[in-house]
Amino acid sequence: ELHDAFASLACSLICWRRLKKSRS
Repeated sequence: ELHDAFASLACSLICWRRLKKSRS
């Protein structure tokens, strides 16, 4: 469970960073 939650958080972080980089 904890690993799955961490994976989900990591995915969100990656997506957010990619979106931010794309806007810059």
